[in-house]
Amino acid sequence: MGLTTNNHAMPKDTEAREILGNHVTASGWFKPRIGGDVRRVQGELSAANRTLASMTSLRIELSPRRFGRAQLLRKFRRYQRLYHEVDTGELDWSRPYVTMMAELMDQLEPAEGS
Repeated sequence: MGLTTNNHAMPKDTEAREILGNHVTASGWFKPRIGGDVRRVQGELSAANRTLASMTSLRIELSPRRFGRAQLLRKFRRYQRLYHEVDTGELDWSRPYVTMMAELMDQLEPAEGS
C-alpha cells in the first residue's frame, strides 16, 4: 500500500465514515494494521473517476499554492489523453463510462484568456 491511496474498504458505520472521509487519514489508519487485523484483497474491485476538479488532482490538501493557468492546461491535456489510453483490464464493465468521459473531454475547451 502506498503512502496515500483510495484503495480501502470497511464495513459501513460511523467509524468508517470518519476514517475514510479523507484518503490521507485512511492511509494513516490502515498502514500500521496491515498484516494484523487488516487483510489485503488481491485485484481491483472497483474503479473511480478522477476529475480535474478533485482535491487530489489539484493538490489542495498537499499544498496551499494555487495552480497557474499553464499547469492547469497541461493537466487538462493529460486528462484528455488519459481517457483514450486507459486499459480497463478486468474492469471491462467500466469501458462505456471511460468512453463517455473521453467524449466529454474531447468536447471541452479552456476559455480564452481566463
